[in-house]
Amino acid sequence: MAERKMTAADVDRARNSIVLCEAYERLFNTEDGKLVMADLELRGCINETTYNPAAKPEHTIFNEGRRSIVLHMRYAMRPETRDDLVRRVVGTPKREQGEIPNG
Repeated sequence: MAERKMTAADVDRARNSIVLCEAYERLFNTEDGKLVMADLELRGCINETTYNPAAKPEHTIFNEGRRSIVLHMRYAMRPETRDDLVRRVVGTPKREQGEIPNG
């Protein structure tokens, strides 16, 4: 299936997302940023379940909301996320399409 052609608005959104991803990366790659991210991961239940059978369902929903914010930040900091956005804006480089030999 062919990809839908990006509109000017799509390109603007992708560019804004690239800028935001780079800001997350700069911020959380500092010593203070790493400390804050570690705290957010702890409070955001990243490495544990958000479900507690003894708690009210609203508590699970609340904890999932916290968790989703931290996961979003971690996703935004991945180089692959930024690279995918760049590809959407400028297209796949010819080298990746196999039209230019490596080396």
